[in-house]
Amino acid sequence: MMMILLWFKLGFASTAAATAQFSYKDLLLDRYTFSSQVLSSLDFASTPFLWI
Repeated sequence: MMMILLWFKLGFASTAAATAQFSYKDLLLDRYTFSSQVLSSLDFASTPFLWI
């Protein structure tokens, strides 16, 4: 019984670790994308308009 519980704990912990890692990477990528978009829009807003 103890061996089954040990394997269950190891499987649960590894699944939780993989899920946490993927979530962290996804949130980090989303944060980088958002800051890149904000900087891009601010850069666009600072350029002067040329009326021809």
